[in-house]
Amino acid sequence: MFLLPTIVGFLYEFFFAIPVLSDIVTWGTGFATITTAFIIHCVILAFRFATGDSKVVPILAIIATLFTWIPIVSWFVHGFIALAYFIDLFTGRRSHRAS
Repeated sequence: MFLLPTIVGFLYEFFFAIPVLSDIVTWGTGFATITTAFIIHCVILAFRFATGDSKVVPILAIIATLFTWIPIVSWFVHGFIALAYFIDLFTGRRSHRAS
């Protein structure tokens, strides 16, 4: 498993799971952080396709990113995504499909 993109995704989501601070940054950048998160998850998904690793977490993260524009909901969504990446870092299961 290519770890660096997953670690970047985890740290990014972990930071934005922090209440108030994440909202200040998000509103201060004009919601550009949501676009950045979407791009990060797409890059992670591309790496997962290249390495054959499980694609579940990046796909969930891309879908969940659509709900992060809602202030209080975003804390839980980012926390959920960070937890999913954290678990994925330690399980690191490959996709069930043969390459």
